[in-house]
This record gives sequence, C-alpha cells and structure tokens, in this order.
Amino acid sequence: MGEPEVIAWLTHLAKERDVAASIQNQALSAVLFLYRHVLQRPLDLTIEDGVWAQKPARLPTVLTRDEALRVIACLHSEFALMAKLLYGCGLRLNECVGLRVQDIDFQRRQIIVRDAKGDQDRVTMLPAALVAPLQEHLTRVQAVHRRDLQRGFGFVDLPEALALAGQRLKLDPENFNVLLALASMHRHLGDAAASARFAAQARARIPPDDHYNLVCLESVCGDADAAFDHLRLAAADPACDRDWARQDPDFEWIREDARFEEIVG
Repeated sequence: MGEPEVIAWLTHLAKERDVAASIQNQALSAVLFLYRHVLQRPLDLTIEDGVWAQKPARLPTVLTRDEALRVIACLHSEFALMAKLLYGCGLRLNECVGLRVQDIDFQRRQIIVRDAKGDQDRVTMLPAALVAPLQEHLTRVQAVHRRDLQRGFGFVDLPEALALAGQRLKLDPENFNVLLALASMHRHLGDAAASARFAAQARARIPPDDHYNLVCLESVCGDADAAFDHLRLAAADPACDRDWARQDPDFEWIREDARFEEIVG
C-alpha cells in the first residue's frame, strides 16, 4: 500500500463510514506512525489529499448582558477588575493575566494584546468605565512596588539561574525583612517567645537611620511610644510612602492610635 491506497481508505472513512473528524485524524496519525517508524517508509500526504471529515460548527454558550453583570457583581477587588477587562475589552483569560502596564494606552483608550491567538498582536478598546478603576489599581500596585524597593526587594525573574540558586539558597544574615516578618507572624499566632526572638535578631540588623523599619519593629514588639518616635522621623523624609504606611500590615498594632493620623495625615 502506498499514498493512493491510504488516501482512498481515509476517503472511505469520511464518505462511506461517516466517521467523526477526530476518528479520521486518529486513523491518519496511526498510519503515518506505522509507515514512518515501523515500516521506515514515510508517506508524502498533504491536507489537500483525499476527503476529510468536517468538524461540525457549534455555537458557543454565552452569557447575556445581565447575566454577565450579575457574575461580575459577585467578584471583588482585582478579580472583579479582571472580569470587567475580560468582558469589556474582549480579552481571553491568558491575555488578561499577561497584560503589562506598557500595553495600556489611557490616552487613546486602547489595549495592545501581545502574542494573541495565532501568535499575533492586536489592539482592542478600553471602555471609559474601566479607566478610573484600572488607574487606581495601578496606583496601589505601584505603591507596593515602591515599598518593596524601600525594603530591599525588587527582584527580577532569572529562570536560567534557578538550579544554581537552589544549591546556594540560604538566609542572608544582613536581611532583617525575613526576621521582621517572622516576628510579626509569631505575634499573630500568639507565640510571644518566638516573636521576641526574631524581633531581637531583626533589631541587630536594622540600620539605626532606617526609621521606617524601626517603626515596624517597635510596632511588632508592642512599644507604641518608640514606634511613634521613629514614625515622626520617617514621615519627615520626602521618600516616605504615606499611602503604604496606612496599609502596611506591620503597623496594624499602632494604626488605631490617634497619634498615627496626626503624623501620617
């Protein structure tokens, strides 16, 4: 048997046996494997050869406008924003998850979708109703990013180095952020001894002029007076992010104190 006989057989499956497209494709794959890897005689077949079973067209199931709005109303925070982008901009899920700040054009009210279906870029609209929520979200995450930079973070992905990094992974003795986070976590868990131990290790590593992180430390340790002394000094620094101070989890033990609003404003 050669190409003509194989083509005739595949045509027979489609016309006489009326098989589904998936069955015909599976049969073709099996024959190609047999000839290429078992008989060592690769077949020269193209898509134009023979008669191919057609996959029936199906209409997709879509939500009505009211149904879509009811679903979105059940979501909160960034998940609601993502759902609105999916619905209002016509984005696929992976396109929304991979959306970058540089691909959002607020002035033209459009979004550039990179590597879309078919490995092509395309431009889609940005509804006016999503401009303000999206800008507010970017303001919040930019504040988080600035806060990370202030605390010594701001890393980038280096996938090629992961294997090497895993072999050398250890706790940086000069990095107090991990110790401070552990102290805060153990205070939440009610383990005062462990919290005090990690706080003492963090205190030995925090620079004396790093007033912001000293606020975090004293707040975790429960010394509100010392925390506010450092907060006054931190707030005097123009680089201090007051918006982040209002949501920093390490400040939760002093945020209800009247002195907090007096200093942070």
